[in-house]
Amino acid sequence: MQILVVEDHQDTREVLTGLLKRWGHDVYPADSLKSGMDRLDNEPPVDVILSDIALPDGTGYALVRSAPARETRASHRLVRLHLSERRPHRQAHGLRPPFNQAVR
Repeated sequence: MQILVVEDHQDTREVLTGLLKRWGHDVYPADSLKSGMDRLDNEPPVDVILSDIALPDGTGYALVRSAPARETRASHRLVRLHLSERRPHRQAHGLRPPFNQAVR
């Protein structure tokens, strides 16, 4: 499976990438919205997008919503939510528990 991992925290990105590779997946790491979009444009089509919500230059929502316009096979576009005190951010996107929701 081809997986795009977008996470701005280096340690988290490296752990996720390492685990997914160990489990036999092809992983394309990115550290920002822009680099995630660049990966979608320049790498082989991905099956899954695993993204942090709060990125330094935008949101995981923007990345996932842009995927259909790019070449992707991501029928299950996943967004990993970072549970922090950003309640207004979660409420703005209509998220309620459980917070691990798929975004289509």
